[in-house]
Amino acid sequence: MFATDRLGALFFLFDVIILSLSIYLSSLGDTYFWVIGQFLMFIFCWHCFTTLHSCGHNSHFRSKRLNQLVGHFVSCFVWTPLESWRILHNLHHKWTGNPYKDPTLGTSNAKPPSLITAVVNFLWKIGFPIVSIFFTFSVFYNPQTYKKVGARSDLLRHIYLASFVILILHLYFIIFQPSLYFYYYFPGFFVYLVVGDIVIISNHAHIEMPGEGEDKFSPKEQGLYSRDLIFSKWVSLFVFYNFNFHSYHHLYPSMPFYRMKYRDMVGDPAPRKKCHWLKWVIKTKNMSLSDLINKSYMDI
Repeated sequence: MFATDRLGALFFLFDVIILSLSIYLSSLGDTYFWVIGQFLMFIFCWHCFTTLHSCGHNSHFRSKRLNQLVGHFVSCFVWTPLESWRILHNLHHKWTGNPYKDPTLGTSNAKPPSLITAVVNFLWKIGFPIVSIFFTFSVFYNPQTYKKVGARSDLLRHIYLASFVILILHLYFIIFQPSLYFYYYFPGFFVYLVVGDIVIISNHAHIEMPGEGEDKFSPKEQGLYSRDLIFSKWVSLFVFYNFNFHSYHHLYPSMPFYRMKYRDMVGDPAPRKKCHWLKWVIKTKNMSLSDLINKSYMDI
């Protein structure tokens, strides 16, 4: 079940319509329509992230060029350069289950100061999206990440240029067009970050990963070191573009989200970790973030 340019283009057109409708409703001057508009902006941002994810796998379109063009476009809305995502996320798939090699986990023996730990745990408890913000900047905007994985100099130039363009674009609107930025875009984007804290950290957190040294695990084995977050069929598809089925994605990494079938994702017999989204929220919000990240043995 591979990507097609036609289906990829249809979903991209769908997202352009969502963005246009979000801006239009937010511009009407009515609070009710503004809230609906920002809810659509939240969905649009999630779609941008999932489309970026697919383009990084070259699986949103059949055409590599279309994956690049659309990937660069959507990356601007979620602060994550396409080439950064492509390199690090594909290495993540290579090393899932081995926390010492996975560049998106960044394991360290260094213990942060107790004050910082307390502040981070407090922000997690109140729902501030500390995980999404920290993950984005500590991984994708961190030169040490690329040094660790031995990224080539030509790729580094591309990554730094794309990062610079994204940051300048956002800074321009923040400084020179703040009313547009904080009225039409930022509220929905912030909700995306808040929800992202719940969904993205569910992918691999609180799972014991036995890999060390040069240990690698097959896609089938990686299902044990990933987690699906179960929403309804329509929420999974139309809000998250099936990104919440992350364990299933590790089984079939080249399958585009629009080819995934809900009954297959829920009923696939391969060993995988799954959790209903409400159970996940209740359990994890009753834990400190440091325990959620660093401890691996509680059954969730």
